[in-house]
Amino acid sequence: MQGGSSGAFDRLLGELADAVIPNLERWPEMGRRFFDDLPGSIEAGDAIDRLRARFGAPDIREYAAGDFVILYALADPDR
Repeated sequence: MQGGSSGAFDRLLGELADAVIPNLERWPEMGRRFFDDLPGSIEAGDAIDRLRARFGAPDIREYAAGDFVILYALADPDR
């Protein structure tokens, strides 16, 4: 990787393994609901509509981890 991006990638992998995955296994609903905020533009609204249409409007959440924002879908255990 170029420009120091391998260090950022290594930090992300470490954060995922050390904190993000264990936290989400224990508290899967801890992330903020991604669709709760209204989009600031027509383009963003269109992108959200496409996500909802493609994935059947799952409960998509965001988790802030250091310099990264991770989007994840909360699985329905009854499916």
